[in-house]
Order: sequence, then C-alpha cells, then structure tokens
Amino acid sequence: MRAEQIVQCALEFVLGALLHTAAVPYARLLHEHLAAAGITVNGPGTRPVQERALARAVLELLDLAEHDVPRGDLFRVLAAAPVRTSQGALVPVSRWERLSRTAGVVAGQHWDTRLSRLPAMVASMSPEAKASAAESMRARTASACIRAT
Repeated sequence: MRAEQIVQCALEFVLGALLHTAAVPYARLLHEHLAAAGITVNGPGTRPVQERALARAVLELLDLAEHDVPRGDLFRVLAAAPVRTSQGALVPVSRWERLSRTAGVVAGQHWDTRLSRLPAMVASMSPEAKASAAESMRARTASACIRAT
C-alpha cells in the first residue's frame, strides 16, 4: 500500500461510525474490543452516571444539603471519590475530618459556629494539650487503619 492509500483509509475510518441497535450488550462489547485494539472511542460511555464515583459523590453531596450536612456522611462521600480543591489538589479528607471532629461539628449550624471557634480553641491550648490531642488523633487514625485491614 502506498502512503496516500494508508492516509485515505485512516481518514475514512476517522470519519466513519460504528452503530448498534441496542446499548445492551453491544455498547459495552464494542468499547471493550476497541479499547483492546488501542482505538480511542468518542461517544457516550457505557456506564450509567450513577455508577461513576465522582457523579455519585456530587449527587450524594446535593442530597446532604437537604439533611443539614451531617459530618460523618459528608466525609464518607468525600472519601469515596477523587474530589479536588479549586487549586486542583486532592481534598485532604482525613485532615478536614479530624479538624471538624476536634471542633465538635455534628451537622447544620455547627459548621459555621464551631469551626469559626476552632482557631481560638487551638491557640488557647497549652503545648502539652496540643501534643496530647495530636497523639490522640494519630492513635485513632492508626487504630482505624488496623481495623480496616
């Protein structure tokens, strides 16, 4: 084959389409075979939105707003998906969870009232109390990691 023919074949394939009559089972099979062949697919995905971690997290976060954003539920949702800050870094879920627990946040108005008091509360702690709180948090984290394994 000459180079011109190869380019022509490639253009015809790029401009072509693969169609199927029903999403089940053809869409998933088609995506799997094309991926195995190293061919990029442009089109709707084969998994429903609610099966995707980030989409599910957004839906659950919206639902939490109707229930006063319980702390435990919020951090369960944030830990289940790769949520990022506005700067693009991963959300430090465990750190945020520890700080909110230290502040005594449960739900609702606690997010504003108790978190706003946290800096003053930490500043007024003695160095020994700060060290003890940090050690207690490390121990709880280590204990949770051991239970999870």
